[in-house]
Amino acid sequence: MAEEIIAEQPKAGFLEKLKIHTFKILGGILGVFIFAGAVFGAYKFGQRQVQPGPQPTPTPGLVATPTPDLTANWKTYTNEKYSYSIKYPTTWFVSEKHQLVEEVIFSITKELKAPTPLSISVRIDENPNNLTLKQWVDGIFKDYPPALTSEIRREPAKLEEIEAERIYVPGEGSSWRVIALSKNRFYSLNIGTIDVDGKGEEDMNLDTFNLILSTFRFLGEEGITPTVTPTPAFKTYKDQEIGYSITYPVDWSFRKTYGKDIPKLGQTDVVNGIEIYKPNQPFTFVLNVIDKKGTTSVVDWWNQYSPNRLSPEEKIDRPNFSFKGNDAVKRSGTPGGSPPSRVIDEIHFLWKDYIYFLALSYSPYELNKELLDIAYSLELP
Repeated sequence: MAEEIIAEQPKAGFLEKLKIHTFKILGGILGVFIFAGAVFGAYKFGQRQVQPGPQPTPTPGLVATPTPDLTANWKTYTNEKYSYSIKYPTTWFVSEKHQLVEEVIFSITKELKAPTPLSISVRIDENPNNLTLKQWVDGIFKDYPPALTSEIRREPAKLEEIEAERIYVPGEGSSWRVIALSKNRFYSLNIGTIDVDGKGEEDMNLDTFNLILSTFRFLGEEGITPTVTPTPAFKTYKDQEIGYSITYPVDWSFRKTYGKDIPKLGQTDVVNGIEIYKPNQPFTFVLNVIDKKGTTSVVDWWNQYSPNRLSPEEKIDRPNFSFKGNDAVKRSGTPGGSPPSRVIDEIHFLWKDYIYFLALSYSPYELNKELLDIAYSLELP
């Protein structure tokens, strides 16, 4: 029996497995390349899509231009007695006159004639009764007609850093005022006749007033130190009969005109009197002490006995002035021809048992400051 020899065949599974592993390896390598390419492509695509926007151009910063000081070249007036300073235009004039109270007038003309030029004044009033600012301003307008009072405008303001009132008074002689109370004195800045001669300059003139007002300074405030000037020499007269005293400069002359030892020149109610005058100058101060003849007010005495009334029928119904806190009657006149050679301010007020009569005589172009100082140096008994 013949023997059948069968050759051994390789196993089919091995070759198949080899093929499968080869494809897996090649597929993996290809996948890696595809993935890397996709990542790179996405990166480049994102770069194209997200581009930086335009950057804003920096704007240069704005530099503020300083406001020019319109008063920089103005003149400065300094009042050391009442501790203030103020500036005014270089072409203006300054005068210390025309009122019995302390007043300085700044004007576009040298002589203050009618019609009134544009002028601004600084007036100082003492406050012996310790009034508040409101009480003082109320008192100014208490005798005004109701129709005018209703048109007056009052509003809060500042004079430098001091509380003040700003007041507009309408009418033909319209005016603005700013009044402040400092160290028991009232400081009043006024501009009168705002529209000079009807030329339509009201706004311009008011602007000038506001500029001048802005330069007002209280000396001793805000680090300002007042200049100290030597005190002039004075004499003081003390009357032994009535008890009043008065002070005057040593270069003025003094004489007693009425008193127990001085014969009267005629019938008079004057019981005591003095005269103080500046030699060779048109400045004279007179003080007469008069019997009040039983009257209880200066108005009653004036209406019955005053020799200074223009006519026997002339009457007054209220005081028109205040002198050192006392109700007074004031009259100003210009005796003589035209133009007048002098001005006389007369003041009457009641104190205790007597009527006090003060007369200040001066040139119509200059009210001497020493004359005012003499009047206000009067100390009553």
